[in-house]
Amino acid sequence: MIDIDNERENLDDALVATRNAVECLFSCYRLNDSNIRLFFTGHKGFNIEILPTAPGFAPMLCEQDKKANEIREVIIDELQLKAGLTSKQGRNRVSLEDTVIDGTHDYVRLHDSINMWIENAGQKARRKISLTRDELNSLSLREIIARSKA
Repeated sequence: MIDIDNERENLDDALVATRNAVECLFSCYRLNDSNIRLFFTGHKGFNIEILPTAPGFAPMLCEQDKKANEIREVIIDELQLKAGLTSKQGRNRVSLEDTVIDGTHDYVRLHDSINMWIENAGQKARRKISLTRDELNSLSLREIIARSKA
């Protein structure tokens, strides 16, 4: 999984980085829509899941992890190049607006689960929702957020 978050909660920037990462996956790895799943996490960004049936992935879990890390590194390099960044400015940072691609997490948030946080002395909540590639590229951030309201 590729976890794209904006540390300042600038979701516009996270959306642009996600669109660029998906473009990179399709051009560099020749993936197609049936090889990936896309999610808005409900809070700081997006997730891209590459399915184990994608071309070049092996059935063994340890090999899948190795390939996923390789792909994550390629995407980080591509997006840093596009943004004019160097790894010295933050190895996982892929935009000038503090969007990062996180490493593997010890937890998994399930689809349609609620992400809750406190903001400006009030509680906010949105659901993790799936998106198609067409939706990712055509919907505005406002439309994506509206779909995720809890």
